[in-house]
Amino acid sequence: CLTVFRQACSTQPWLSCLLLQGWGDRLFVTELSLSRSMIHSSEQLRSDGKLMAVLLLLAMLQVPDAGASLTATSAPTPSSNASQKSKEAIQGQRQAEDTANRASSFAACLRSITGSPEVRLPGTPNYRDYANGLRIIRWHSPAAVVYPTTVLQVQAAVLCAVKFKVQPIPRGGGNSFESLSSGDGALVVDLSEMAAVVVDAKAMAATVQFGARIGNVYSAIYKAGVSAGKNLTCLGGVWPQVGIGGLAAAGGYGSLSRKYGVLADHILSARVVDAKGCVLLANERSNPDLFFAIRGGGGGTYGIVVEATLKLVEVPVVTVAHIGYKGLDHAVDLMDM
Repeated sequence: CLTVFRQACSTQPWLSCLLLQGWGDRLFVTELSLSRSMIHSSEQLRSDGKLMAVLLLLAMLQVPDAGASLTATSAPTPSSNASQKSKEAIQGQRQAEDTANRASSFAACLRSITGSPEVRLPGTPNYRDYANGLRIIRWHSPAAVVYPTTVLQVQAAVLCAVKFKVQPIPRGGGNSFESLSSGDGALVVDLSEMAAVVVDAKAMAATVQFGARIGNVYSAIYKAGVSAGKNLTCLGGVWPQVGIGGLAAAGGYGSLSRKYGVLADHILSARVVDAKGCVLLANERSNPDLFFAIRGGGGGTYGIVVEATLKLVEVPVVTVAHIGYKGLDHAVDLMDM
């Protein structure tokens, strides 16, 4: 129809104006004026009856995009469909190869760390258990799990993660109910092999690596205190398997909190590995903002705390017991005793 229109505009002197106006992806006939002298010519109208019918039809109907109407369209042929599918298959294969090569290079970077820390990768036996913590509410599939034994290995693992644009996530005890100690496609830096506790009973302080569990920390502090003639402890939780790193980062509420506060308030200083692989000292004088952030004030992960010095408190010797009742009848018997 548009072709007939354009031919008519160039050959018929009585056709004075044809205006097409775009509206989105459609064109509409908006003005069609005919010469008055030609309209009264019945002979001309009869001779051009077919042309007038086309003009009236175009004036009443929405005309598709001109560029599309002038281009011959045809249904895709089976050969073109096959060609498109072949291209998509090749592209998908290349992406899979790139992903595999990237994963292999990342694994090689972790295995090249001095001291050869243990590295767990997807596909290894029981990887799901290594990839996630003890108590979780959802499963993750990290890119790798590394078990450093020294601060230098933590630094190297972080640099590998940064190089391959993988998020490093620290894990202490793996008891995060929200599964914050793991993540899909991340590098889990498990600190469980770094659990040393050094107690200075005279200074009333203990330097603790953040892979230690609170039960082991309590035990080490108590033994050092007894040797010094004191009954020492630190603030912390009541579940011995919880890692002290996650406990401190979340505040650290425990049995002594009503009198002494929370564990985060008793951190004197900490050593933190940042995203550049550098070890920073954080306390009230050195990097005070970082010191504030790692004690529950940051709302995010600003680095991997590898160890911290905790302020100890001296407490009287007490015995704490928990009594559980299996049923109402049994509880009544215990009350009668």
